[in-house]
Amino acid sequence: MSIKSKKSDKSSNLRIFLFVLLVKIQQILKIFIDRFKPSMEAFWDSHYITGVWDDLRKIEQVPLYSILTGYFKFFKKGGSILDVGCGEGVFLERLDPKSYSKYVGVDISQEAINRAGIKKNKNIFFIREDVYNFKTTETFDAIIFSEMLYYLDMNKILNFMNKYENYLKKDGIFIVSMINNKNTETIRKMLEKVYPILDKTEINNITKHSWICEVFLPSKQLKL
Repeated sequence: MSIKSKKSDKSSNLRIFLFVLLVKIQQILKIFIDRFKPSMEAFWDSHYITGVWDDLRKIEQVPLYSILTGYFKFFKKGGSILDVGCGEGVFLERLDPKSYSKYVGVDISQEAINRAGIKKNKNIFFIREDVYNFKTTETFDAIIFSEMLYYLDMNKILNFMNKYENYLKKDGIFIVSMINNKNTETIRKMLEKVYPILDKTEINNITKHSWICEVFLPSKQLKL
C-alpha cells in the first residue's frame, strides 16, 4: 500500500470519527436541553405565581370583560360555556351566575386551576389540560377564546379552531377577544375568512389598552 493511500484512509477514518462525535454531542445536548428547559405548564405556573396576570382584575380590563360577558348574555343567555385558556376564571367572575347553565374552564396551568377551583360547584368545572390535547364528548352553546389564540402557533390556529368547532352545538358561537396589534390582525383575517361574523367590537380605553372582540358562527354555516 502506498503512503498516499494510507494518508487517505486516515483522513477518511478521521472524518467518520468526527461525524460520529458530532452526532453524539448533538444527542447529549438535546437530552440536556429537554431535561432542564421548563415545561409549558411550569412556564404558565410561574406567570400566576409571580403575579403577571393580576392585571386582569384591574379597572382597565373592565370594558373587555363587559363586552365578552355581554355578548354571551345577548346571544346565549342560559346556555353552556367552554372557556379555553380560562386561567383563574376571571371571565367566570364577571358573569351573572344566573346567566349560564354550565361552565367548563380548561387551562394548562395547575396553579391557575388550583386558584380557580374555589369557584367550583355542581355547574362549574375546571380541568387542567393542555388546550391542544383537550377532548370532550360534550357540546356547548358558547366557546370563549379570551386573549389566548395569539399564544398558539400561527400555523396551527385554524386546525385548532376546527377541532373546537366539534364541541360547539349546531347553533353555537365562538366569542373571541384579542389585543389589537399587527400580529392579531393577521389571526383575525384568517378567522374571518372561515367563520361568519355575528358582531365585532373594538375597545379602547384611557390607558391606551385596545382589543377587538368578535362573535363567530361555526364555519359550516357558510355552506348553508
